[in-house]
Amino acid sequence: MSDTGPEPPIARKLPSPQPAVTWETVIVFLGIVIFFFIFINPNPTSVTWKSDTGGHNEGQLFNQVLWPFLMFVSLGIVAVSGKLHQIAIQFGVLLLACLGWFLVTTVFAIDPGISFRRLIFMVSVMVTCICIFGLMTDRQLLIVLLTLIVFETLLKFFFVAFVAQAIHRASDLVEPGLAGLWRGQYAHKNIAGAIAVAEIVILLGMRNILHLHYRLLLIGLELVFLIFSGAKTPTALMLLVLVLTDFLIRNKSPWLNLMTILGVLIVMNMITVGSILNETAALVAQKVVGDVSFTGRVEIWKVLISYIGDHPVFGSGFQSFWQIGPESPAKRMGGTWTANAFYGHQGFLDIAAGTGLPGLFIALAALIVPPLWNLNAIRDKASPMVRIFVGIWIFGLFENFTESLMFAKADPIWVLTIIGFVGLRKFRYEEFLKSHRQLSTPAVARPPMRTMSPLNQNAH
Repeated sequence: MSDTGPEPPIARKLPSPQPAVTWETVIVFLGIVIFFFIFINPNPTSVTWKSDTGGHNEGQLFNQVLWPFLMFVSLGIVAVSGKLHQIAIQFGVLLLACLGWFLVTTVFAIDPGISFRRLIFMVSVMVTCICIFGLMTDRQLLIVLLTLIVFETLLKFFFVAFVAQAIHRASDLVEPGLAGLWRGQYAHKNIAGAIAVAEIVILLGMRNILHLHYRLLLIGLELVFLIFSGAKTPTALMLLVLVLTDFLIRNKSPWLNLMTILGVLIVMNMITVGSILNETAALVAQKVVGDVSFTGRVEIWKVLISYIGDHPVFGSGFQSFWQIGPESPAKRMGGTWTANAFYGHQGFLDIAAGTGLPGLFIALAALIVPPLWNLNAIRDKASPMVRIFVGIWIFGLFENFTESLMFAKADPIWVLTIIGFVGLRKFRYEEFLKSHRQLSTPAVARPPMRTMSPLNQNAH
C-alpha cells in the first residue's frame, strides 16, 4: 500500500543556494578599480605632481605588477563566464594588424627592450579594459561611470581647496607661466581639462537616464573646473565633438560619416602640424588659434617631422622615441624642452615617429573604421548609450591634435576612448542577439523609461 501522506521534509526540493558574490559584482568592482588607479589616484600620482604623463611609468614595479595582474584576472573572468566570443569579436582584423605592426617595430627599435616592455604595458591596459568593460551591461557601465564622475569631481575640488600643488605655481620648474591654473590631482592642467570635457560629454549623453538637476549640478561643476584650468584645446573641441556626435548618429550613410571624420582630421592637422610646412596653413592657424607656436609645441613637431622623413617605415620603434636615455632622438635632435619632453603633444606624429607611416595608417584605420561600421549597423541609434560611446570615442580621437593619447598605456582619455570603441561593438552585438531571440519568441512590449534616483531603472 502506497504512502499518501505528506512528503518528508528531507525529500523536499530545496532552492539552490545563490553565490554571495557573482561575476557581475566582480566585473563592476574591477571597473571601479581601473578608474581608481587612473582617475582618482592618477598615473603619474598626485603625490609627486611630476609632468611625466606616461613616459617612465612602465618602470614602476607597482605598474609592472598591477596591469598584467588585472589582465590575467579579466581574461580568467571571460573564460569562466562563457562569454569568450563576446570579447573575441572586439579584436577585429584591423586592431590585430595594428598591434602586430607595433610588435614588428619593436624588433627594429632604437632600444628593443624598452619598446617591447612599453608595448606589453599598453596591451595589458587595452586587454583589461576590453574584457572588463566589454562584459558590463549598459546599466553596470552607467553606474561605474557615474561613480567615477562624482568621486573624481569631488576629489579635484578638494585638492584645489586644500592642496597647494593642485594649482600650477610660478615656482614650477616647467611652464611657470601656467601659475594660477587648476590641475586638481593631475600632473597638468591639460589632462585635468580634457577629463572635465569628457565627463561633460558623458553627462550630456545621460539624458533620460539621470535626473536633470543631478546632471546640471555635475555639468556646472565640470564647467567651473574647465574654465579655471585654462585648458584651451579640450574647451574648443567640446562643441565640435557634441555637434559631430549628433551628426554621425543622425546620418545614415557610413561613407559620409567616414569622409566627415577624415575631413576633420585633415583640416585640424593642417591647422596644427600643417602650419609648420605651409604658409597658407600658418595664416589660417593664426586666424583660428592666434598662437601659431601652439604654446611651444611647434618646436617638438619639427623634430618629429624631420625624424619621420628619415625613418618613414619602422620609425624609432613603438614608444621608443621619448625618454629612453642618451639614444633618444629627442635628446639628439631637439632643444631643451624637446629633450626633456615625455611625448610629442601630437598623437598622430608620435605614432608615425614611433611606428612609421604604415603604423599611423593602420592605427587610424583600426580606431576609425570599426566604430563607424558598428554605428551604422546599430538600429537603436537614439539610445543614450550610443551617444555616450560615440562622444567619448570622437573626443579621444580628436584630443590627439595637440596631445599624444593614442595607444598611451593608462592615460585617462585613452581608456575612455577604448570604452567608446568597445561599447559600440558590444551594443551592435547585443542588438544582433536580441533580434535572433525575437525570431523564436513573441515580442514583448518594452515598458516606457521612467526616472528614478539617480539612474533610470530601465537602463540596460
